Amino acid sequence: MAPVPLPAYTVAMSETRVGISLGSGGAKGMCHIAFLEALDELRIRPSILSGSSVGAMLAAYYAGGMSGREMRERAVSMALKDFSKMLDISLLKGSFIIGAKGIRSFLQETLPVKRFEELSIPLRVIAIDFWNRRQIVFDSGSLVDAIHASIALPGIIEPFLVGNAAYIDGGAVNPLPFDVLRPECDLLVAIDVSGKRKPGPRFPAPGIIENLLNTFQILEGAILQEKLRHTHVDLYVKPSVSDVRIPDFHRIEGVLSAVKPDIDAFRQRLAALTSQAG
Repeated sequence: MAPVPLPAYTVAMSETRVGISLGSGGAKGMCHIAFLEALDELRIRPSILSGSSVGAMLAAYYAGGMSGREMRERAVSMALKDFSKMLDISLLKGSFIIGAKGIRSFLQETLPVKRFEELSIPLRVIAIDFWNRRQIVFDSGSLVDAIHASIALPGIIEPFLVGNAAYIDGGAVNPLPFDVLRPECDLLVAIDVSGKRKPGPRFPAPGIIENLLNTFQILEGAILQEKLRHTHVDLYVKPSVSDVRIPDFHRIEGVLSAVKPDIDAFRQRLAALTSQAG
């Protein structure tokens, strides 16, 4: 299916440069789609995008020409069995649980374009150079490689390897990479999909995997709060997505429904900001 053409935009790149940053958060990050739909409805075309982990993946589809509506339709139509095809369980590998072969095949088959140079909107994808312990910003070359690197959750998903270099999930160092966009836009929007978790009624102590994943997100939250102190964001949004675990991609419809009140507020605030900027 060809990407649905995006509408004519009221906020052009030559007028107000709008930067959109999409954060990490596993299945919670699927609610980014609803915010991208709101951009289309307001006919606001971003001049640049950035993302970490699931935010990087969805930003790549959008920057490649898919509308928010088409992204929703494709995501909702995917059944649990479709997600299972991406899961290359590799318990014997030692350093990770899920191999990247299925994920890379999915990206190769479904991305509208395969290279940064072909995107209709510039994109910055965040990952970590594991051995050198530093942030890497992908902005050219293979989108599949960059997304693989950005979503390679430590210990869970196979790292992206090139020579002696290993790249892992960008969320560990920059879960919401709005800072990389600040010099390149006039109006900066950051969408934080970290969500909330609360203990279960019968088992308040987290299991092993829940312990690891939630601790990872606690660290991401601390990083984000410090970043917000040092970089001005014109519109920061944290939608109310509660008790959705990182791997709960089968709950997409519920995640999208949960953020409807946030979307209404987002439309109003963004419309007001762009009106002022114009």
